This record gives sequence, structure tokens and C-alpha cells, in this order.
Amino acid sequence: MRYRAQKSLGQNFINDENVISAAINAADVCNDDLILEIGPGTGKLTRPLLGLARRVIGIELDQNLAPKLSNYLSEFNNFSLINEDARYLDYKQVTDGQPYKIISNLPYYAATFFLRTFLELEHKPELMVLMFQKEVAENVLATPGSMRLLSVITQMLCYSEKICDVPKESFEPAPKIDSSIVKLVPKQGSFITPINYVPFCDLLRAGFSSPRKTISNCLSNSLHKPKSECNSMLLNCGIDPQRRAETLELAEWEFLFDNSYEELFSLEW
Repeated sequence: MRYRAQKSLGQNFINDENVISAAINAADVCNDDLILEIGPGTGKLTRPLLGLARRVIGIELDQNLAPKLSNYLSEFNNFSLINEDARYLDYKQVTDGQPYKIISNLPYYAATFFLRTFLELEHKPELMVLMFQKEVAENVLATPGSMRLLSVITQMLCYSEKICDVPKESFEPAPKIDSSIVKLVPKQGSFITPINYVPFCDLLRAGFSSPRKTISNCLSNSLHKPKSECNSMLLNCGIDPQRRAETLELAEWEFLFDNSYEELFSLEW
């Protein structure tokens, strides 16, 4: 199916069969699966998914593209299309509470917003196979020494794995940058819960508030606490106050939160 991409919607349609196969294989699609495809575009990925999955629900924002896509895939009785913005849907209602997987070539302009939306879902997917611009994928997959807030919160909530890099020539039209496919599997029993998710993110925002500064300075400046007090709390948690937030391990963030959050923020959560 041919369709002129809309720049305002950040559309770049995947047309590389090898990349499509890599995404499908990463999702381990089988005939029992309910698949949500965010931004199915011209259906290049959708069509092979329909031959493998029990049901595919496409969520497409483009009001002009949606009816063309429905017509293009009309031969499949296991396909349905929702013409809405995927960032603001009730996923439990969309899936009728069933287990599901998400596959998506995310628009660059909203990729981080989409990821945070998926991470915060009450009715979480079994797994996600997402295509990001390469820089965002590297952020998501970063290891201690180069971590950011997004790295920490994603890896706290999900097992993450890079599937492959995707050159810009794999798209029509070709974007200016390369992409990467990342597989994310939500963790069972993560210490992060609906109750402490927001407070934990508050701690991360404070810790990463000035990436070039030490974590002690970041916490002191962001939370308006005496530096000596921040130093003491960090040392009590076994963390050198002179380290930068990007170097902390996931377990160190969890320990810092469990042992110092109330004192740092001076409130109950």
C-alpha cells in the first residue's frame, strides 16, 4: 500500500523485510497472541502479523490513512483498527483485560512519552518490541556510568534487550538518523508499585537534576537540603557523595529510596 507520509505526524514507514522479521521474531508471535500495533502505517508489518497472531489491533492517529489501511487489510477477519491517539487510550478497555503484546515503530517526536505511558500502564503488556531512534534506545539500555532517569525507571520495571540497529534507509521516507529495536519485558515483583512510583521518580529527578554535578550537590540543590545532610544520608546508604547519579546501580537507587526518601523529601508517601 502506498501513502504519502505526513511529516507533521512524524511518519517514517518501515519497508525492510529483514527488520520486520527481526521485530516479529523478537516478539515471539504465536497464534494465541493479541497484538497491539501502535502506528501500523501502511501495513507492512501488520500483514505478516495477521498471518501469525490470533488478533491484531492497530492504533492509528492519521485520519486519512486509517480508512485506507482498513481497506488494504479487509481480507483479514482478525484485524481491527482504532483511529485514535495511542498515548491516551485505556489499554485495559482496548484489550478487554486480556494478555497482549505491543509492537511499534514509534514516532521520534513522542517516543519517550510513549515509553513512559507504556511503563505506567495498570494493565501491562506481556512484552513490548519498540523501535526508537538510536540515541533514545542507547539511553534506555544504558549501563551504570552513562545512565539517565529513563534508563533507571525502564530497567527497574522491565528486562531490556537490544534486538538490532536499523539504518535510516530501511524507512520510507528515510529519516536523518538511524534507529534501534528494543525488546522490553515487564518484571514480575518489581519493588516499584503504583504507590511508590511517583515518589521514586521524584527521587530520580532530584538525583539527575544536574548531570555534571555530584549526586550530593544535585540532591542538595534540588531539594534545598544542607549538603552535609545529603552527604550523611548517602554515606549511610553506602554511596560515595562525590559520585554522579549516572554511575549508580539499580540496587543502589532502590536502597537509597527505601532508606532516605522520607528524610530527603520530609513528607510521608
